[in-house]
Amino acid sequence: MFNHRYPIILAAGFLAVAGASPASAGYWKYREYKITPPQAQLNTVKAMPGRVYETRVSGGMQVQFSGNGTINMYFKADDPDHKVYITQYTCNFHTGSQMLWLVPGQTLHFTGDATMSVNLGNASGDCKMAVDNADYFMAFALTPKQKGSSAGDLRISGGGPGATMDIYAQAYMGTAEGGMGERLDILYDWVDGPAPK
Repeated sequence: MFNHRYPIILAAGFLAVAGASPASAGYWKYREYKITPPQAQLNTVKAMPGRVYETRVSGGMQVQFSGNGTINMYFKADDPDHKVYITQYTCNFHTGSQMLWLVPGQTLHFTGDATMSVNLGNASGDCKMAVDNADYFMAFALTPKQKGSSAGDLRISGGGPGATMDIYAQAYMGTAEGGMGERLDILYDWVDGPAPK
């Protein structure tokens, strides 16, 4: 059970989908990726007087030749006896297809893996992937002693003028002294017309 004397950084909520109802001829164009909460937001959470608390996040998404993404998390806190606990977590996900543009009906096969390390105590974590508000198409758990991995398929749906799509990975790790979660969103806009060759 988590010790709630320390703030727990949770992943951001689901993003809503905006768009027209009937699908039209066109494709999804990559716009950007975002990591939430960003490091600047994590930095606003300070340790209690005389205590230790630090969180870090890094990572990114490469879409040009094949889809490769990473989320790295670092959590450091102490207990009332001033023992310092450090947990580090890395989640990777990959698909062999380029992700600069995606067409309706296309299927992306993703593989994912994650590792975690601790200096004291124990921890647990998970990594999940989904699109918009749909169910997770890939999910797995892990501990410091057991690496996690999984695979899943994502079938790309159609869109229309003004529509957006959000493919995201969500990672979480928890310890007796607290925890943190991060989300990497891969954002797309609908474009009418034929996809690039």
